[in-house]
Formats: sequence, structure tokens, C-alpha cells
Amino acid sequence: HAIDAPGRVLEVTDAREDPRFANNPLVTGEPHIRYYAGAPLVSDKGFVLGTLCVIDRAPRPPMSDDDRALLQDLAACVVSELNQHRRRIEQSVTLSAARNLAELTRRRLDRLAHETKSPLSSILGYSALLLTSKQPLQLRPKRRRQGCLESRKESSHHLWGQRRVARGI
Repeated sequence: HAIDAPGRVLEVTDAREDPRFANNPLVTGEPHIRYYAGAPLVSDKGFVLGTLCVIDRAPRPPMSDDDRALLQDLAACVVSELNQHRRRIEQSVTLSAARNLAELTRRRLDRLAHETKSPLSSILGYSALLLTSKQPLQLRPKRRRQGCLESRKESSHHLWGQRRVARGI
């Protein structure tokens, strides 16, 4: 019943005389609750989580306004702690997701480095061969020149494919 009125303290001075609680097993049996005062615990997202309550086995007179305000302040402290706990959990989940993404990225980059090593070596080797050759390129035998160009073309296609893999395409 206390959670039905967020922002207000529900007070029952004698539960045996209140029709909402008179037949409750906690009133008719152990622990024989007579007095109840509950302040709703409302999260920062507006969800009513429960109540912070004061109970007694004996009926009591109504709370003073100061006592009511104190119970509401205590409830606000509990909610603050719960909200901080929830935020820490959310941050932990976010941090964990970021670490997983970083690890996945590292693995992809490792794979890309491994997959591109051979084609890059080939391109660099053929480029060095072309640059250090004493004969002009057009004087080389056509078959050797064609093989060199084909190899560079294949290496370039392989690198292009690895680029697509690294980008997740």
C-alpha cells in the first residue's frame, strides 16, 4: 500500500484496526505487527522499488512531521545508494564491453598484419627488383615482366580483400 503513493509516508498506528492489514498473517501471527510507517523507495528512473519501513509490535501514536520528514530523508539516502550501485554496475558492463571490443579490434589487426605480410613483402621485393635493375623495364623479357606485374596485381587484390575483412565488410 505504501508503494501506491510515491512521495508520501504510509502510516498505520494499529494494524489490527486497519481493514487493509487486519487479516495479514504478519499482523494476526508472528511477528504480530501493530505499527507500520513506510516511505516509498523511488529510483531516479521513477520505479518504485519498495519501502523503507518502521514496524513495532505495539500500537503507536502518529508520527510528528519531523519524524515523517526524517523517514523520507532516510528513504532518499537508500535510493541514492541503490542508484549509485546501479550506475557502478552499468559502468562495469560498459567497461567490459569496451574491453571486449578492444580485444576484438586487436585480433583483427593482428590477423590483418599477418595476412598482409606476404603480399607486402612480395610487392616490396618486386619494387626493389625493378628499381635496382640495370636494364630498363622495356628491355626485360616480356615473360618475366608479365610475371612481375601479375604478382603485383595479385598482391594488390589480396591487400584489398584484407582491407575489407579488417573493416568488417
